Formats: sequence, structure tokens, C-alpha cells
Amino acid sequence: MQADYLFVYGSLRRAGSHHHLLEKHCRYIGKALAPGLLFQIEDYPGLVMTDNAATSVTGELYQIHDHSVWAVLDDYEGCSERFSEPYEFVRQIYKVTREQGDEINAWIYVYNFPFHDLPVIASGDFLSSSE
Repeated sequence: MQADYLFVYGSLRRAGSHHHLLEKHCRYIGKALAPGLLFQIEDYPGLVMTDNAATSVTGELYQIHDHSVWAVLDDYEGCSERFSEPYEFVRQIYKVTREQGDEINAWIYVYNFPFHDLPVIASGDFLSSSE
């Protein structure tokens, strides 16, 4: 399965502190939802995918037009060869739902560590929870 899209839900969003990492390499498509739960990990969020249609995470969808961005983003998310495994985040492809209601395959950095003791961000929106 391939995807030329990226779903972001934390500091890479337009109002996030590290959005500049995307600006030259991606085109903003719009808001989107991913099926999952969002957890608070120190000062950043972690998305854990679920099959439960009742829970979703708010984020943004970007189309990747310069694939060199993956090296930058993998480094930022701590899942490049510079880091030892297991990685805290892994990049995987999942279906996300665009504002228009259609689904599209997108890369998502998914939280890969134990999460059962972490606080849930009930709104599913990290930026609204950190205001």
C-alpha cells in the first residue's frame, strides 16, 4: 500500500510549533479525522489507532510533493536510523476521513510505547486541549 499523504495531529499542524518542517515539502489539503485515541505524553500527543468508530483524532491532511521530507520528519519523530529501536513513534499507513467524508490512505506517526497509564485527550484534538 502506498500513500502520498500525511496526517498530522500535534506540533506539525499549521498552528503547531514545528509546522515549518512541512511548509516547503507539502501542500495543505484540509482537516481530517483518524480513527483512534489521543494520549498526552509529557508536552506532546501520541495517537493510538483503534477500530472503534466512536473515537477519532482531529488533524490535518497534507499531500507530499517532496519525498525528501520523510528523512526530516522521521528524525523529528524519533524513528530514523539515528535512534535505537523500539521507536516511540512509527510511521504507518491508515485510512483517514477528509472533511468531505471520503477516505484516503495517509501516513501517520503512531505512538508505539505502552499507553494504558497515560491521560487520554478526550476531545481528540491536541491543539484545542493545550490552549
